[in-house]
Amino acid sequence: MRILYLSTGLFYKGGIARYSRYQVEALRRIMGPENVRVLSMMGRGPDDFEGEFQADWSGPAKEPRLRGRVAFVLAGFRSFFDRPGRPDTVVWVNHVNYGPIGWVLRTCGARAYIVNTYGLELWSGMRPHRRAALFRADHVVVDCHFSRDYIVQENMAPEDRTSVVWDPVDTERFSPGPASAEALQRYGVAVRPDRFRIITVGRLNVGSRHKGVERNIRMLSGLDPGLPVDLVVVGDGDDRPRLEALAAQLGVRERVFFAGSVPDQDLPDLYRSCHLSMLVSDRGKNRGEGIPLTPLEAAACGLPIIVGNQDGSREAVVQGVNGWCLDPFDLACQRAAVERLARDPALRERMGRAARERILQEHAFDVFVERTRTALQRVLPEPQS
Repeated sequence: MRILYLSTGLFYKGGIARYSRYQVEALRRIMGPENVRVLSMMGRGPDDFEGEFQADWSGPAKEPRLRGRVAFVLAGFRSFFDRPGRPDTVVWVNHVNYGPIGWVLRTCGARAYIVNTYGLELWSGMRPHRRAALFRADHVVVDCHFSRDYIVQENMAPEDRTSVVWDPVDTERFSPGPASAEALQRYGVAVRPDRFRIITVGRLNVGSRHKGVERNIRMLSGLDPGLPVDLVVVGDGDDRPRLEALAAQLGVRERVFFAGSVPDQDLPDLYRSCHLSMLVSDRGKNRGEGIPLTPLEAAACGLPIIVGNQDGSREAVVQGVNGWCLDPFDLACQRAAVERLARDPALRERMGRAARERILQEHAFDVFVERTRTALQRVLPEPQS
């Protein structure tokens, strides 16, 4: 038995790529590396994930146009047909947008076809051929219960052919501890010991405004003036100039640190330098999250987290224990939560410990491997070594 894993991209820094890398590593552990063949439509670029990761085939670094997509599809078909044992091949597609490839290979003799789904692609107007491919999948792996419930309610796939496999976190690398002053200096983050610091991590693109960075800045500008609070924004994109201008317009530019894109090895230090993580997303067409990875990474570093209540983000929080799940548009409620934590060191320490403990229980990589094994066994009942 072997896996043919088809990915839209494994090397960029987005949450889907990171989830997919973890998933490939889990499958390699379950099946053996020699039984997992991996194709990535987008190859490695200069600003991508810095660590080592092996793919058997990858396309160009930038997001491919038609030629790159055709090359990816042809590479998938060659990988399927050029090797013996096609009836023993499980085709696993990391994004429903390319689910039709898996569906076609299933009709050509693959043992099974599995597809991943996450969030906004489900409720943003899925094209009929993609929806058909999703419905015909032997199994659908979803990164949160919110999205799985949406799939079932909208009759996109039957519940008994779905599994929820929450995102994992590298709990050794993302862990509590002192932040490296040298790392913080590289990104212009001034750590003033008398100030409370919030961190938000994500793309600063126009298409990612649902992540709520603008609302973070507006929330900051309305806090009690006597409360020393700073905001650290990690990420880059075409919306950054507008956000910087907004911070200046609201009179908080000196309290908002735009760190830009941060290499993976330095990201834990940025989390450790702060007291709270916020990613309060909203949901709508082309907007929303499955379960976002960055609050989980922050929680692994011992930070309380505040997330939105409109999408899969809410599964990251046990309300009032490791943080809060709040209305993304209720800035007054968000300010009250921030002010409470900023004034109560004992509360944030207690919530931070609970945040770390929940990550160890629910999001450690070993837990992810076992949930992936269980999903695979729904398709392949024989035990995997």
